[in-house]
Amino acid sequence: MVTSRRCCIPTDTAPYLDRLLKHYLRKGIIEEKWIPQIKSELTEKGKVLIPERDEDGKVIKVYPVTEKPVAYFVREGEPNPHKGLCLWMPEAFFEKNGRDGLPLDL
Repeated sequence: MVTSRRCCIPTDTAPYLDRLLKHYLRKGIIEEKWIPQIKSELTEKGKVLIPERDEDGKVIKVYPVTEKPVAYFVREGEPNPHKGLCLWMPEAFFEKNGRDGLPLDL
């Protein structure tokens, strides 16, 4: 597997990672300045969890950052082409989202 020279993330998974981080930026879950640290931790640990906290400081939701999608989305009626978690979705889902579940406009 070839790796990118700018970091240790394999190039075949970097587009997903970049799209995921851009999606989290748009939603206000992360800040641009956190991205190098997130990528560094991902290289070391293989997975990063970004907590969302409420006003009292309690974690209410956790957003995963991985090199590959946690789950794949498949059109209803299609066979499962992937190993691992798959979710079958109606055709309308794919008008705005890819198989990795992220919006197409990233």
